[in-house]
Order: sequence, then structure tokens, then C-alpha cells
Amino acid sequence: MSVGTEDSGEGLRSRMIAQKRCILSDVLHRHAGYAAIRKPGWETVCRKSSHCRKQRCSLLLFFACAAWYADALSVSTSGLNAAEQVCVADAMLAATGFQWRVTDTNPTGRRAALLHDLAEEQDHQQLIDEVAALLDAASVQSPLLLSLAPAALDGEDPASVAAAVEEAYLLHVAEYGLCDPVETHHISWTAECAAPVSNVLLDAAHDGASGRWDVSRVVALDGVVDEALRRRLLSLLGDGDDWEPARGPDRRVWHDRAFSDTTQHGASHSGASWGLSGERIRALCQTANEGGAPPEAIVELQSRLCELLRHFNAVNVTVCRMPNAVFGEEVPPIAANAPVFADGDCYGWHIDADPLLVPPSPWTDAFGRYPNRSPAKPRFVSALVYLSPEWRPEWGAPTRFLDLPTSKVLEIAPTPGRLVLLDQDVSHAVTAPTAEAGGRPRYSLVLKLVLHATENAGQPSGGSEAQEQLVVRISSPSWPEEKMGSALQVPDNEVIG
Repeated sequence: MSVGTEDSGEGLRSRMIAQKRCILSDVLHRHAGYAAIRKPGWETVCRKSSHCRKQRCSLLLFFACAAWYADALSVSTSGLNAAEQVCVADAMLAATGFQWRVTDTNPTGRRAALLHDLAEEQDHQQLIDEVAALLDAASVQSPLLLSLAPAALDGEDPASVAAAVEEAYLLHVAEYGLCDPVETHHISWTAECAAPVSNVLLDAAHDGASGRWDVSRVVALDGVVDEALRRRLLSLLGDGDDWEPARGPDRRVWHDRAFSDTTQHGASHSGASWGLSGERIRALCQTANEGGAPPEAIVELQSRLCELLRHFNAVNVTVCRMPNAVFGEEVPPIAANAPVFADGDCYGWHIDADPLLVPPSPWTDAFGRYPNRSPAKPRFVSALVYLSPEWRPEWGAPTRFLDLPTSKVLEIAPTPGRLVLLDQDVSHAVTAPTAEAGGRPRYSLVLKLVLHATENAGQPSGGSEAQEQLVVRISSPSWPEEKMGSALQVPDNEVIG
């Protein structure tokens, strides 16, 4: 998603997207179940495969009966162009065997299709999943939300359709937990305690469609995770007071060769490093919404992150963990690393995620695909915390961040307690400690977050200033910025977020 200075914007942008797609694809292949999204009360639905023959026969029989009492089964769409309306009509025909009348009453509204004339006793979700799979297979560029139309909906009235689409959207977001805020508690810590170490812009691209520059950001801060919180977070990576972190990962909860990384070209290295057990990862990821008890130290960290982001922004910010609906339950929203010297060069460039490249899922049905940092869209951000009790400069192991167009590299030292906020579509890599570190691991914890911006009450809507404010900031507007690589070409007044 980056554009350099020596090529046409769109050509190099396409190559950068392709590179990131390769980087991300290997991560997804390590989690082969990413496309299987579970809906309450239903068998697992894989959006890449068809339903069983028995279910499909049930659908066809129902619509054969429906044709007797309906002149035309109908769909009200919103925000779709003519070609996309044809795709919807074709998918409905393929799924049911009957023609559906497709009417777009709100061309500029939220992207959605509302299905009319369905009997209440039918398994509507079966049809919706079937049509969604057909649209995915047809490569509809921007996904859309499929839902049932209310029984009394006037499909010819734009205001009624818009209201029904909004209600369906809110129900969909709630059902799949797409905007569930992280758990927090009252804290005495204030954002004024945060001290910027690095505030770097990189990986810049000019978006010809919107006419704006898109620039990624990496921010390193001290003072957010103090010594007491660092100790509490590190204790979550062991199993008891008898664990000495400097002597190596606690083998009761860490498994050798359980964590692997990827190279820039998508092929896995032969090496691998220590990884937390699945049981410990699940314990770190517990939430009250799922009937669990989240660790107090995680709640404290989330509370400080929320306070920090509120301090940076002129809009309301809802901080969420990466929902399971994006990649499936096999890709947890919290991860931990413990690289050691023996790992060598097994780590490669990777990205955590990119909303432009995510697979078909309930997430894309609601939000579509879009460049990270798009105005009024959720921003994918990771929060990385270094947790080792001590780390000397000669022990190395910085985290590296790559400016794809120029191959320039930024390095952030793993100072104990340091927090790094980074856009998830920034290519980055772990590095192993040097021989001087001996067998000492460099511990870190990563929270994969999604940041939603909403306008404050009374805030004027519309205009370029309002659009800028609807990109969640991850640094203070008063902090000095450093531009690196491709970001050097971006005018100061065109940097957003």
C-alpha cells in the first residue's frame, strides 16, 4: 500500500500491496481455519466452500413454493453500482433457482442488500451464507452486508431502507463482537506521564482516488508501562514465583519451536523460536463477555492505552481487540515473544494485518476492505510492550520496521517497559539477541487492537478537518515527527493520523 518517488503512484502501489499480500498470506496459511466463522446455533460456515446438498435442496424447495405466491422475490440494495446489483441478482438466482428483483433506493448509503419476502419459519441464515459465498467467489471488490428486510419495509422508500440497513448493521456488529470495547477499570495513571522516544512516519502512498497521502506511523513511548506494571505483565508469561526470567522461558508455559515467523516473500524460514502454550494464550485473552476473568495486569494496560488514545484525539475513540470474526479464533488478539540468541536469523518481515487484505468474513461484510487510516474507518494498530527486567544495548534484539518503497529500516531498542504503537500494515521483524546476551530471552507482549472513531456530540460534521479527526491518532499532535524513506515526500499539512 506504499508508493515511492520514482514510479507512477498506482503501479508501485499495486506492487506494494502484492508484497504485503505475500507477507500476510503465509501468516494466514499457518492458521488454516481462518475462514471458518462460527455463528451461534449454526454449524461452522466456511465462506470458501458450499453447503451440503441436503441444505441446498431445502432452499430450492422453499423458493419453488414461494414462487406460487410472490410475483417477484425482491432485494433492496444500498450503496451499490449497477454492475454490483447485477452480481447480487445473479447470486440470488444461483442460490435459489429463481429471479429476484433488485432495487437500489439509496445509491450513496451504507453497502448492503436486504432480502424481502422470506417466510419466518425458514432458515434465513442458510440463504445469506450461500449468497455471501457466491459473492465472495465472484470477487465483488468491496464486500457488503446481507440481511433480512423487516416485514413491513417499503423497499421503494429511501429513508425506510436506510433506517433498516443501519439497524441491520448495528445488529450484525453486536452479534459478531466487531466493536466490543476492551475491558478497563479506574486508573490513577495519566497520559501526561507518557514520554515520546520515536514518532516516525514511513511507508507513504498517495491515494489517487481520494487525493490524499496515506502514511504509516510507528511511535515508541516510555512512561506508559512503569516498573510495577512491567513486572506484573511479565509474571503472566511464567508459572509461579520460582521462575527466573533471565534464565530462559518458563518451560511450563513456553514451548520450544512453537512460534515461527515469515520472510518477505511468504516462505517460512526453517528456524522457529519459543512460543506460549495455547492454554496460556487463552488465559491472556479471556474476557468477561465470554465468561472469563481477564488478568488484572492486562486490564490495567488496556486502561492506560484507552486513556492515552483519548488524550491524543479530538473524537471519541473505542479501543477494541482484534475480533475473532476477522481471521477466526486461531489468530489470537494477544501474542508474546521470547527470542534468544540461538534463534539466529529465523525471523523475517511480516505484517500483523491490513484491512485492505483481510479475507471474506463478517468483518468485511460490515466494514468492507479499505486502506488502514482511511477516514471514519477502524484503524488496525498493535501495541508492543518490552518486558525483560534488564536489557543492555550490547544485547541487541531491536524490533525493525521497514519502509517498503525505499528499503530503509527503523530500529527500536527493547528498553524494559517501553511501549511501541504501530500500524499493523507496517512490515516489521523481530531480531534475535546477540551472543553477549547468552541464553537470556528478550520478552515482549503484543496486543492487536482495532480503533474506532466516532464524532463527539456537537462536533461539526463534513469538511477536511472533520475527516482528519475521524482518523484515530496514535500520537500527540504536539509531538515532533520524523519522516523516513518514502514519507519524506509527504507535505507536513497532509499527514493524517
